[in-house]
Amino acid sequence: MKYVRVFSTNKQSQLAFVKSLLIAAGIDYQTTNENLNLVHGMADGYTLMDVLVPKDRADEARELLKDLDRPRE
Repeated sequence: MKYVRVFSTNKQSQLAFVKSLLIAAGIDYQTTNENLNLVHGMADGYTLMDVLVPKDRADEARELLKDLDRPRE
């Protein structure tokens, strides 16, 4: 199964929130670089972490996550 990137962040808290949304929606996911910030001793660091989902669920995941980068009003 091919996975595609649907979200990127360098904040552990945002990554945890994204993962919880995907779990609640029943969307399988993988992450890249998730533990590198912890290895370097930073909770939020310079390492960009990607969230990948199966290609056939990518549109659904993007729709679910679309408002996360929008500024709060």
